[in-house]
Amino acid sequence: MSKHCQIESNKKEGRKMSEQYYSRKCDSCGKGMEEGYMTSGERACSEKCMRMLLSDEAFEDGMKEWKE
Repeated sequence: MSKHCQIESNKKEGRKMSEQYYSRKCDSCGKGMEEGYMTSGERACSEKCMRMLLSDEAFEDGMKEWKE
């Protein structure tokens, strides 16, 4: 299995109910993700996680540059 894949199991009463496979995981919180934010070397599931990986100023500059 790729190092970017993650399996999350939902358990109920000690039995495995289902498994979800994700193609990548967030570099900040480690959650599995199918969409989100990406820079040249970082992946994040949300704006909050991306701001934790980058400074607020770098995030704002990147978003401004992308919108133009």
